[in-house]
Amino acid sequence: MEDSVEILVPVALFLCLFGAFAVHRLFRHRSQQEVQKTLRQALESGATLSPEMIESLIPPPSPDADLRRGVIALMLAVATTCFAIFIGEEDAIGPLVGIACFPLFLSFGYFWLARGAKRS
Repeated sequence: MEDSVEILVPVALFLCLFGAFAVHRLFRHRSQQEVQKTLRQALESGATLSPEMIESLIPPPSPDADLRRGVIALMLAVATTCFAIFIGEEDAIGPLVGIACFPLFLSFGYFWLARGAKRS
């Protein structure tokens, strides 16, 4: 019983993360597909599309998107580090803190991009 729990917990964790990512991508794909379908129907009906109309169909990226992604990545790094510390096993701390470095450096990159976007 204990062996199956040791395998089931990490598998469930990664499946949940993958599921959340997949659902997000699915809804984003459907949204883009609807915009393309609308544009296609307008072109087939002979309507002329001005650049302003096309821009209104495609939402502009939020200027704070990089900042939000940076905060999320930073919190993921902090959560992974806390998990490594709270697990209490000396052999687990090193690899988990190493894994936490990936979202940490991603957050630094996003913060840098957000800072550059606010300057321009």
